[in-house]
Amino acid sequence: MGYDFLESADAPTWRIWFEGEATTVTPNDAAAVALLNAFQLEASERAAAMANSAKAADTITVTLATGGFGLLSAAGGTIVAIPSCATVPVTFWVMGGTGWTCAGGVVAAVGGIGALVMSGVVGLQAYGDKVETDRTYQAADREARDLFQSLKAYAGP
Repeated sequence: MGYDFLESADAPTWRIWFEGEATTVTPNDAAAVALLNAFQLEASERAAAMANSAKAADTITVTLATGGFGLLSAAGGTIVAIPSCATVPVTFWVMGGTGWTCAGGVVAAVGGIGALVMSGVVGLQAYGDKVETDRTYQAADREARDLFQSLKAYAGP
């Protein structure tokens, strides 16, 4: 889908195409000019919606990976934290007077939970964005299709 101004023509002429079909239009009255302008706007809106939908899909993929990493970090931190924190007096002496195993496990668990929650929030927002941009794309596509059909009535040589 697109449009291009043909500079070599005697009269201002536009070549427009949509789904493999092309036509040339010489907007010589107000109705043709209005249709051509509307087609150009819908083409831009459709292209923007496609790009935004792709960005939202990429964001969803990244949030799934981040959420998975957060889940693994939370699980690993919990697995380390529970036994080591339950036995802090023992680990304190065994580790040479430190409780770092307990502290590290807690930090990993809390960080993992934070990553999981934040990626969930961002993922839900990206999903909403994707649904909205897909609707915008469908609406712009339908409108552009109708405008293209109308513009074919003004087709030039």
